[in-house]
Amino acid sequence: MEQLPGVVRAKLHETPQLLLIGATRNRILAEMVDALEALSADRPRVLVLEDLHWSDRATLDLINWLARRRELTQLFLLGTYRPVRAHPLHAVTSELGMHGLAEEMPLELLRDTDVPGI
Repeated sequence: MEQLPGVVRAKLHETPQLLLIGATRNRILAEMVDALEALSADRPRVLVLEDLHWSDRATLDLINWLARRRELTQLFLLGTYRPVRAHPLHAVTSELGMHGLAEEMPLELLRDTDVPGI
């Protein structure tokens, strides 16, 4: 949990350069997944990620890591996005869906009458 400032011991926090020693992309992702699992250890939690059609590679990697965990968890990941085939998100959602690790629920577009004040 070296990458999470709220968890780092005070002495290490005083020297931030020590936090970066050995910080790899995979280690940071693993620590984030562990932190989310720890947050949901005592009761079920929902993590909502909106507008994933704007997501970066790190966010997509986190989604992949969370979806592929084999341990039982009380964390439910809900993501919203516009279907965009040219975005790397399409490949992630397609692959997770093929392995039964995700389910897509397309929604109908809202009409003007569905939104008050329009």
